[in-house]
Amino acid sequence: MLARVLTSILFLEVFVYSGFAVARVVLGKWAPGFAILFILGMPVLVRGLITLASFMLAWLWRSPRPASGRIGLLSAVALFLREWAGTSFVFGFGQAFENVFVASDRLPQVARDEVPLLLVHGYCCNRGAWWWMKPRLERAGFVVATVNLEPVLGGIDDHAQPLSERIEEICRETGAPRVALVCHSMGGLSARAYLRAFGSDRVARMITIGTPHRGSRLARLGLGRNARQMTPGSEWIEQLASQPQVPQSGVVSIYSLHDNLVAPQDGAILEGADSIPLAGRGHIDLLHSRAVLDRVIDAIGSRAAAAAEATVRSRSRASAA
Repeated sequence: MLARVLTSILFLEVFVYSGFAVARVVLGKWAPGFAILFILGMPVLVRGLITLASFMLAWLWRSPRPASGRIGLLSAVALFLREWAGTSFVFGFGQAFENVFVASDRLPQVARDEVPLLLVHGYCCNRGAWWWMKPRLERAGFVVATVNLEPVLGGIDDHAQPLSERIEEICRETGAPRVALVCHSMGGLSARAYLRAFGSDRVARMITIGTPHRGSRLARLGLGRNARQMTPGSEWIEQLASQPQVPQSGVVSIYSLHDNLVAPQDGAILEGADSIPLAGRGHIDLLHSRAVLDRVIDAIGSRAAAAAEATVRSRSRASAA
């Protein structure tokens, strides 16, 4: 559904800009070349202005940063440009044409100690948000699955059942007893809602990326019940915190000290989780970050290696006996 909505928005934008540009050309105000640049550039410019506004609000509502997290002017400009580019692509094309940019999931049978990954997208997103990270995780040797969570603007608890169904599908098709959840933004809250409803038996580990575990003040500007639930101090956030459900191997929370959509930025810290702060990354740019990718691989890879080592030791003891 979201893909159709984003596609419609893109075509409507192009139609409006094209009509205006053609009128200017007919009136002799613009050259045809400039009109084409206008049509192509306006969708990008609009997303740039939205991105700029989000950074301004995130700076006003920022949390204190350690000295190691401060960046200079050039790094700040690079931060904005990367986030602008990522936002323009993900919300302009990547999610609108998700099946073009993200290959279908391949779920072969895996070894008993291998942990498939389920990528869980965030607010107003779909599996197209993983266009950069999914193929790189697959090249790293992981079996990777995705999911589209709907309703887009419904309650976060509504995602628990479809997550459960997808996890069961993955376990059935791969033969794995458990999966690892890799979640971006609201996806981490959706995963915690699943854990609260269904328990952690099927989840080996959870990694959240830019998840507003304690809410974000920018959520007040969002649409839908899920946006209301993500505001700091909301009844839903408080209830979730009072009923903690975590996988046996724990949670890793990767977040940015300069996140432009999770503000205050320390709202991404989850009590009891292994917190990994990064500097100079925007909210969408976290999905396109080599540093984030490396930390996800380390977190899952170390778990898989530990499981494999435990299996070897168990077999060795059985042989000795």
